[in-house]
Amino acid sequence: MKQADLFEDAPLDGVDGTFAEAKFEPFHSWYSYLEGYSASFVERIRAKYMPAARTIIDPFAGTGTTPFSLASRGIRCGYCEVNPVMRWVISSKLAVVALAANERRRLAERLELSADSLPRVLKTTEPDPGLLTSYSNCFGSSQFFSQDAFSQVLRLRTWADELNQDDPLLSRLLVLAVMAQIVQCSLLK
Repeated sequence: MKQADLFEDAPLDGVDGTFAEAKFEPFHSWYSYLEGYSASFVERIRAKYMPAARTIIDPFAGTGTTPFSLASRGIRCGYCEVNPVMRWVISSKLAVVALAANERRRLAERLELSADSLPRVLKTTEPDPGLLTSYSNCFGSSQFFSQDAFSQVLRLRTWADELNQDDPLLSRLLVLAVMAQIVQCSLLK
C-alpha cells in the first residue's frame, strides 16, 4: 500500500488551512483562533485519507474543529490539548453537539432570552468579589480594561455563577462568550 502524500493533486483550497472560513461557520465562530482551520478542511482530509475511519485522534485540538466536525458526522474523535482555555472551548462545543435537536432548540431559546435580559443584568447584578480579588492579586494595579468593561466582566461572572445553579450549559456558554470577547474589550491592542 502506498503511503498517503498530503501534497498530491493539490487537494486543498489555500484558505482551508486558515481560520478565515471558520469565522462564518456555526459553532466554529464561537471562539476565534488564529491557528484554526475550517470544518471543510477536516472533511476533505478525512474523506481523502481516512474515509472508512470510525475513530480519529487529533493530537493538537486547538478550539476543537476536528473533534466537533467529526462528532457532527458520528465519528468518534479523541483529542489532546495542553491549553486549558482551549479544552474549555472544546468541551463546551462538544456538550452542545451532543444534544438532541429538540434540546438544542430549547438551548437556543434560553440563549435568546438571556441575550434579551443582558442590559438589565449588567445594571442590576453585583460584580463578583472573588474574581475582583483574584484579578487584583494577579495583576496588582495594572489596568487591562476600562472601568466599564471590567465592571461588566465582573457582573457577567456573577451572572454565570447564578445561571450555573439551574442551567450549567447555559452558564458555560455565557462564560465562553465572555472569553471569546475579552481580548477585544481589553486595552491589550
